[in-house]
Amino acid sequence: MNSKRPTDLSAYYKLTAIFFIAVTAIFLIAGIVLKDREYSSKEKRKLKSFPAVSFESLTNGEFENGLEEYIADRFACRDILMTAKTAVKMATGKKESQGVILCEDGWLLQPLSEPDAELFDDMTSSVKDFAARYPDIKMYFMPVPTSAWYKKDLLPAGVYSADQDAYIDRIKESLKGSLQVVDVRELFNMEKLTQLYYRTDHHWTTDGAYTAYAEFTGYNGAFIPYYEPSVVANDFSGSLVSKSGFITTARDAVKIYVPQFEQHYVVTYEAEQKKSASLYEPEYLRSDDPYMVFFGGNHAKITIETAAESSRKILVFKDSYANSFIPFLLEDYELITVIDPRYYYDDLDTLIKLNGYTDVLFLYNVNTLAEDRNLQGVLKES
Repeated sequence: MNSKRPTDLSAYYKLTAIFFIAVTAIFLIAGIVLKDREYSSKEKRKLKSFPAVSFESLTNGEFENGLEEYIADRFACRDILMTAKTAVKMATGKKESQGVILCEDGWLLQPLSEPDAELFDDMTSSVKDFAARYPDIKMYFMPVPTSAWYKKDLLPAGVYSADQDAYIDRIKESLKGSLQVVDVRELFNMEKLTQLYYRTDHHWTTDGAYTAYAEFTGYNGAFIPYYEPSVVANDFSGSLVSKSGFITTARDAVKIYVPQFEQHYVVTYEAEQKKSASLYEPEYLRSDDPYMVFFGGNHAKITIETAAESSRKILVFKDSYANSFIPFLLEDYELITVIDPRYYYDDLDTLIKLNGYTDVLFLYNVNTLAEDRNLQGVLKES
């Protein structure tokens, strides 16, 4: 009887291997046959495109890495498998999934990974070189801490998150004398009774954006106009739910701040060749990503011509945190140009010469600053 057991186990392992190979093959074939998705509504992000083929990309590993990311993103039933995987983790008491931590009161927090020193030096050097090229333009740099800083006391013991205070202090020290760093931390710490971040999303709330704008006016000398907060959605479940797969009943309100007096302006989405008389896209309030109500998400370049009684013009370099912040600038500038370096490929120096900007604002959350390399590429002198 004992002599047959190894044979039985061997057959079992073979059948198990065949089963998993067959299932994997089915998913891969389905991923090829089914139409490519450009956007994951569950993860609230654009999916990786098929990598460009060139001699350089084939020899330096870029094509191979890009192909791996493309296949991972387009894998059929990926969303279902990710949710199932997280459900197993929750059942076994684990509180981490895809770099997201499940905390008390429904908060999902994304700790900051240890910033790369070389990337930090490259980013700050690029910003300083850019500021030196345009000494007559007033420049501001706003590094925004994330909810993992705002609610760091909720992080379980043993969970590591890089020190966001130390990171922002390093930025301030590095950029000192080149441009003004707008530090929102003190004001944010005074607003603990106001929810400045969404519990399940990586963005700040509109209350957070307004609080940051109030701090910014202390630097650019603007007057804070009166706004009336208005709730436009009250069941927001954010990107960190989608990314992690954690099941939580936490829901947040999405607000728009309505100005006291009617504002007149024209928004131009350059790449899309579209004009609008509104900063908002209300149809997204009924989608699974209501934060996209602000401008319909991210765009390479947006131009806003206002009726403000001002001759000032501002150029904004940003990530998606700025989408809910920009509406507060309408009373301060006659022209607002918004650049998202992840999608912008035109000549920056030509743009600046054509428009004669008086101000420049860099607005990024620290996770983007610590990981993204696109800003450096855009700022390089042409």
